[in-house]
Amino acid sequence: MNLAEKVVSSDELNLKVDGLGYDDDRMLDSEEISASHWTDGRWNIVIPFEVNETDVKMIELL
Repeated sequence: MNLAEKVVSSDELNLKVDGLGYDDDRMLDSEEISASHWTDGRWNIVIPFEVNETDVKMIELL
């Protein structure tokens, strides 16, 4: 990967999700997410994106 080169592209980001859950702040850090905080399912999320040269910004990494 050449980080000095601006890449112009368009494509789709494909996310395949098989469950959603959240942490309860009352749970201990080492506890698993309980069934009451978890939803099983299957979702295919497609997010189109485009990167063009006018919108690309250089970010300096220290």
